[in-house]
Amino acid sequence: MPRKRKTVVEEEVVTETTENLAEEEAPEMEEGVEEEPETVAVAESAAPSAPVLITTDVNTLRQALELLMPVVPRKATLPVLTNVLLSKGMAIATDLETMVMVAFPDAEGECLLPARKAGDLLKYVAGFQPLTIEYRKPRVSLTWDGGKATYDVPSPNDYPDVAVPDITEDSQAYLDGQPLVSALVAALGYCSTDQARPVLAGVTLYLGEKIRVAGADGFRLSYQELNLSFPTQATAIIPAKSVEILEFLWKRVPPAAKPVDDLIAAITAKRQLHLGIADGKIVMGLPKVNIVSKLIEGTPPNFEQLVPKNEDNSVLIMGDEFERGLRRLADIANDSKGVVRLSWGNSKMSLAAKTADSGEMETSISAITDQPGKIAIDIGYLLGYLKGKTGLVKMVTTNPTSPALLLYKDSPKVVIMPMNIQ
Repeated sequence: MPRKRKTVVEEEVVTETTENLAEEEAPEMEEGVEEEPETVAVAESAAPSAPVLITTDVNTLRQALELLMPVVPRKATLPVLTNVLLSKGMAIATDLETMVMVAFPDAEGECLLPARKAGDLLKYVAGFQPLTIEYRKPRVSLTWDGGKATYDVPSPNDYPDVAVPDITEDSQAYLDGQPLVSALVAALGYCSTDQARPVLAGVTLYLGEKIRVAGADGFRLSYQELNLSFPTQATAIIPAKSVEILEFLWKRVPPAAKPVDDLIAAITAKRQLHLGIADGKIVMGLPKVNIVSKLIEGTPPNFEQLVPKNEDNSVLIMGDEFERGLRRLADIANDSKGVVRLSWGNSKMSLAAKTADSGEMETSISAITDQPGKIAIDIGYLLGYLKGKTGLVKMVTTNPTSPALLLYKDSPKVVIMPMNIQ
């Protein structure tokens, strides 16, 4: 757009007499040429844009920021991501993989807030008092009774796209959230951290007539079938970080309010999770909170085929006793690449570890078994599995070189690969 040239016109004081003016000769004009009138460009100043004003209270903004904080990167290659976006009744944060949207009805305008700076500030401001958010490019200010803070922020136009995918009716459902979230979180600890194998770096969710959840890292596998169904067949690999955010929000977002006229129904009602899938993304909805996550591309292994079907050759041990026995010889086992040797028969299980440098150790625990067996296995994987399990644990093995299948109550089936020893 061409820039306007600014000219300043000064008023002249005329002191000449009429007689003097008459003596002046008019300038000669070329024949047929008309004199063009002088044009004057009057200086204009650009009108400042109207500020964005949002009136809320300290507690409402503080709670929204607390829910968004896990998705706000501490260090971002794109600095604008360290801010949250207030827009169209929502407070939004994203790390470009996962987006969280929290209902914030007071956000009628649009602006960015520095998430961690504002969050840290509001920890020390009394909650139930009015708070005004004012955005005048390039600054946003928070004003409360007795204080004001101002920050430089980018333009909201610089924030990434926050559109939610359109989801068809047959690609979404309201599900009993407790077993689904528990299964996703249980599989989380078995995901690979090796980015060279991206299909193992997330939790695999099989949707359809029976919902199944799996996680694996190449050495261990967690697999669980749920008594839940979804209207269409689909496979989704959810990034581990997105599952962690879901777990965080599930613990903190209160369930939807229930009618008080039926107290029993309100107490026994299942806590719902809205699930939808479209355009390579999954949407997980809680009351007044939505999580939108990109899915990991690729085809996961057929995890169901990796779970042993024959459970005949098994041994039963008490989980807490098994854990104590393993911890007794953990130091020696860790000096021997984590190898622990298990053998069972005659109502006992022997646990042994040895190394050329630290010596060897053996201990035994009670066991219930119909036939003897043995296996060498990673002690760290076993201890991780046994954490918090106090009842009977069932371990199934076909032979010393086959995987060990571990079963406990309603927990996921866990498969651990054996270790080769001389």
